Amino acid sequence: MNASIISGKEFTERLNAITDARLADHRFGVSALAREMEMSRFTLHRKVREIFHESASQYISHKRLNLARQILLDRKTSVTKTATLCGFRSLTYFDKCFHDYFGYPPGETGKPSLDKKETTSKRKFKHLKKWFKFLK
Repeated sequence: MNASIISGKEFTERLNAITDARLADHRFGVSALAREMEMSRFTLHRKVREIFHESASQYISHKRLNLARQILLDRKTSVTKTATLCGFRSLTYFDKCFHDYFGYPPGETGKPSLDKKETTSKRKFKHLKKWFKFLK
């Protein structure tokens, strides 16, 4: 299939279908996606960058993280199981990526009306309270 002939809509539909089907596979990456899209990594990267304004690797990661958020919002699986279902082999790496992307840890997903900024700032200064007690 010639990548230059495919329209943006067809490319996006095919990209989404392939990516959604393979998200749980931790070995699925840009090379596998390029093979299944029947184009070079460079062409895939160029087209993904043109349409989504992010790299192909970021596209896959963001799809995984959005899927993880949806699963966590349903509250039917644990964070560990969710990480595995979304293709993350390391829970620590999943937690870091999730926090970097959404601004809060996966365990806080779906909690009613938490002010994320307040929670984050309290967490940042929690260790200082110990020092203030020590100085008194």
